[in-house]
Order: sequence, then C-alpha cells, then structure tokens
Amino acid sequence: MTNMRKTSGSSRAFTGALLFFVFAAGCSSGSDDAEGVDDSEQEAADLERIADLLPPYDYELGLLDAGCTLDPDPELHWDCAAGTDLSGVPLSRADMFGANLSNVDMSGVDLAGANLGGANLAGADLSHADLLGANLGGASAAGADLSGANLLGAGLIDTDLAFADLSGAVLPGANLSDADLSDADLSGADLRFANMSDANLSFANLAGADLTGASLILADLSFANMTDVDLTGANLWSAVLSDAAVSDDALSGAVGYP
Repeated sequence: MTNMRKTSGSSRAFTGALLFFVFAAGCSSGSDDAEGVDDSEQEAADLERIADLLPPYDYELGLLDAGCTLDPDPELHWDCAAGTDLSGVPLSRADMFGANLSNVDMSGVDLAGANLGGANLAGADLSHADLLGANLGGASAAGADLSGANLLGAGLIDTDLAFADLSGAVLPGANLSDADLSDADLSGADLRFANMSDANLSFANLAGADLTGASLILADLSFANMTDVDLTGANLWSAVLSDAAVSDDALSGAVGYP
C-alpha cells in the first residue's frame, strides 16, 4: 500500500515540477521579442504536452484514503468496512468487481460506467448516486438504498435487490432480467423500456412506476402493488400477476396478457 501511495505521489510531484518549469520557460521566452514567439500558441502547445503526461485520477488512492483495503482472498478485491464514507470519492469507470461494500455510504457518488459485478452492496447507501451504464450484474444489493439513483442503461442481470429502496430511481433501458426485486420499493421509478424478464417482483411496491415499453416476460408480480402504474406497451407475456394490485385499465395498455 505504501509503495502505491509513494509512486502516485512522486508522479504528481514530478508533474507539478514540470508544470512550473514550462510556465517559467514560457515567461522567459515571452520576454524575448527577437524570437517572435507567440506566447499564447506556445503556452497552448506546452499545456497540451503536459496534459498527456498528467496521470488520470487514481480512484484506488481515493479508496485507500477512505480506509478500504485490497483483500487477496479468494480473489483480489476491494474491502471497505461497514460505515466507510465514500460519498466524496469519484469512482466513475472504477473496477470494483467482487468488492465488499456492504453498508458503505456512497450517496451521490459518481459511479458512471463502474464495474460492480458480483459486489456485496447489501445495505449500502447509493441514494442519488450516478450509476449510468454501470455493471451490477450478479451483485448482492439486498436492502440497499438506491432511491433517486441514476441507473439509466445499467446492467443488473441476476442482481439481488430484495427489500432494496429504488423509489424514484431512473432505470430506462436498464437490464434487470433474472433480478430478485422481491419486496423492493420501486414506487415512482422510471422503468421505461427496462428488461425485467424472469425478474422476481413478488410483493414489490411499483405504485406510480412508469413501465412503458418494459419487458416483463415471465416476471413474477404476485402480490405486487401496481396502483397507478403505467403499462403502456409493456410485455406481460406469461407474467404472474396473482393477487397483484393492478387495475384493468392499466392492463389494457399492456401486450401479451389475456
């Protein structure tokens, strides 16, 4: 861990020194009228070269600073203790496959494009997090707070979201096939054109959710609360709706249901 910090720190120190050197050189060259150098063009060229040398944000260091560790058993993965605050750590495109993030605070975090496949997110706070296009396939997020989260186009195949709070979440085009959403709160969620085929939505709260064009083929919606749900163009072929609270008017807009 120490070596990782030193290496990154050294590269940043080197880059800072390089920036100062180029700035100083640019000032001295600008004072030489005989050379006829265009200061603005030279500065732009220098900054462009430096941009190529600047290291990208090292999300690993952010995780380490927050107290997370790398656990090699059984496979190398991030391990963050319950209660760890990651709310200020930018994690877009981070590779956190198989990470232990149970009961961690990631509220409002930028996780766009991140790989959280197979991660333990049980009880984690991901409220209002940006998970645009993120992969959560096979993750365990039972009881997690994803209220108001942006999950547009996210991959949630075979994800455990039982008892999770997804109220007001943005999920258009998300892939929730084979996901466990039993007893989950999806009230007011935007699920337009989401793939929820074979998903377990038994006892889920879908009140006021927008399921326009969603695929609910073979989904289990038994005992689900579907009051004021929009099912326009939704595919309910072979879906189970036993004891679900849903109006005939809502069902009339769906396809594939008797």
